[in-house]
Amino acid sequence: MALNSGPQSLSSQVFTKERFIPISNFSSNPCAVLRELWSEKTDNHTRVQELHQNEKPRSRNSCKRAKDMANLINYKPWSNQLLSSFTTLLSKTNVLQTLCHIKEPSKAFRFFKWAHEMGFPHSAQSYFMMLEILGRQRNLNVARNFLFSIEKKSNGEVKLEDRFFNSLIRSYGEAGLFKESIKLFETMKSTGVLPSVVTFNSVLSILLRRGRTNMARAVYDEMLGTYGVTPDVYTYNILIRGFCKNSYIEEGFRFFKEMMSFDCDPDVVTYNSLVDGLCKAGKRVLYETRRNLDEAFKVFENMKNLQVPADSASYSVLIRSLCQRGDYDAAEKLFDELYENETLLSNYGSKPIAASYSPIFQYLCEHGKTKKAEKVLRQLMKRGTQDPLSYKTVIMGHCKEGAYENGYGILVWMLRRDFVPDFEIYDCLIDGFLLKDKPLLAKETLEKMLKSSYKPKTSTLHSILARLLEKGCVHESTSLIVMMLERNIRQNINLSTENLLLLFGSGLRDKAFQIIELHYKNGYRVKIEVVQFLCQRGKLPEACKLLLFSMEHHRNIDIDLCNSVIAGLCKINKVSEAFNLCYELAEKGLHQELICLNDLIAALEAGGRLKEAAFISKRMPRVDLKHDDRQKQLAKGLIEPVESLFEAGGKDTWVSIRKLLKRETEAAVTELSACISGFELDEETVERMQQSLRDYAKQIVANKAKEESGKILIRMKDRMPEDNINIL
Repeated sequence: MALNSGPQSLSSQVFTKERFIPISNFSSNPCAVLRELWSEKTDNHTRVQELHQNEKPRSRNSCKRAKDMANLINYKPWSNQLLSSFTTLLSKTNVLQTLCHIKEPSKAFRFFKWAHEMGFPHSAQSYFMMLEILGRQRNLNVARNFLFSIEKKSNGEVKLEDRFFNSLIRSYGEAGLFKESIKLFETMKSTGVLPSVVTFNSVLSILLRRGRTNMARAVYDEMLGTYGVTPDVYTYNILIRGFCKNSYIEEGFRFFKEMMSFDCDPDVVTYNSLVDGLCKAGKRVLYETRRNLDEAFKVFENMKNLQVPADSASYSVLIRSLCQRGDYDAAEKLFDELYENETLLSNYGSKPIAASYSPIFQYLCEHGKTKKAEKVLRQLMKRGTQDPLSYKTVIMGHCKEGAYENGYGILVWMLRRDFVPDFEIYDCLIDGFLLKDKPLLAKETLEKMLKSSYKPKTSTLHSILARLLEKGCVHESTSLIVMMLERNIRQNINLSTENLLLLFGSGLRDKAFQIIELHYKNGYRVKIEVVQFLCQRGKLPEACKLLLFSMEHHRNIDIDLCNSVIAGLCKINKVSEAFNLCYELAEKGLHQELICLNDLIAALEAGGRLKEAAFISKRMPRVDLKHDDRQKQLAKGLIEPVESLFEAGGKDTWVSIRKLLKRETEAAVTELSACISGFELDEETVERMQQSLRDYAKQIVANKAKEESGKILIRMKDRMPEDNINIL
């Protein structure tokens, strides 16, 4: 059907009646934003009205008795013994309320029949309620048979009414049985039951949902001509919505104009249906888009002029259509108006749907206006409407603008409402916080990511850990390492070492050893730098404990560090720890390499620990004594001869001293090598001990040279150039 059949636009044809239009208090969700809830809400409103016809006020006692009865029926097997206790409670109110609380329709039906058999006179209200229960649960064949048995079962006391047929017509329609609904409507008329406006509304809604516009016109004409039933606002809202949805926009406007002649005041649903119809029709035919959208704007403006407040559906349809047309400036103006008027926070009209605003959110967030989008999103959240895609759009918009903390705030909102953000959101926020040097927030985001069952990249975890260590965040970095170990995530040994240094440096000794134990349990080692750090800081007991811990877990250790630690412990009278370390080294077969045993024995003896000193002397090979013997041999072979050579002050004094030094040193080194050959020392240790003897010999000569330098310089001043003084 053509939309421009006359010289004037559709909106100018119908919006000519200047008067105040009151708003119906009936709350509905219009057909805008692709949701077909208006007819369902109309039906629900009708059901409530029909269900409570002639109902008397309920007392608290009767409600409690009815709930008790229903609970017994719900949770106990059906039996006559069970029902026998109810006979004294079968009042009209109790029966109705019990039916309401029984969960299974089959049990409700059995209770209904049992009450009838017990002589309870069912009323029209209880018959209607039973029809509703059966219809709601899709027991439609049973419901139909039940409907046509009402007069017989009640002995003619209860006559068939339009509301009985209305209930089953609606149930057939909701089940998608369109033909059955129409057949029942025809049967209703043939049995002499006059259809009411509620009946016609139900039938029209079913027909138009199926796109049967010709049949709907015929039923409407029958309503007015044959039965003389006066339509109400719900009738016209159904017609306008249905015809607009099926692209008969002119027909929708015709009904709009006609409803005023029946003194039916349009409400927000009426206008939303027209706006939605115009926008959808424009989308179907490309060249009509702009014209139809302009018409929709005129409807929207006239709606406000006639003091019919716009609701969320009114705005969302237009904003969405403008975005699809690419007219973002106009869409943004409407968006601003929506926010400033707090339309979304109002309980008036339909409940907002967050997804309807997705296109404008996308546009704003791509053009540096994420804060504006967030304000409206928060209004939507306050109304309890959610959309994960809109959350993501706004969060990513904040990230794009560098406002990562704002994005994090939306993330928290998402999680509180049990939505699971996708991996990209977490990844973007973490990268942003690291870029902004905010590792604590990056760690908090990571924790939420893990709770959402995502596994982050290992490099991301290491990046966060590195930044936490740079900031000196000892507790946070430690908890992150623990989490990684518990989840079997690969460690970076350098970062783990930094964390241990930070723990020991902060005085958190126990926590540090807990982390070390976790590392060893998960197959990781502790770098030697930790022991060196402890030695430098004078934390020798901690260094000793770490060496013992390493040996316990079968890790290689540095024997030089062991020597240093044992010697240091002896100096500070921690002989017990020193002895324990020596003992463990002996157990591991590493005692041959120790050169600090003299210091340990002396410290043990000074502390009165003679048994331990004797144990070391008797049980452990004394490599260090062999070394000490060679040092004594060198001292004896060098000191006196060097003194004599210096006193003689001959021309060849320095040559003689060099020869003497070389001869005695090589002899001592040869004897040492022979003595320690049975200890199975590695080449590095042997070489270190040999070099120690050479250095010791040079030091003897250097010391003597210093003592005799004055005398020798006077004697040899004229005989020897100064360059020969440095003989070493």
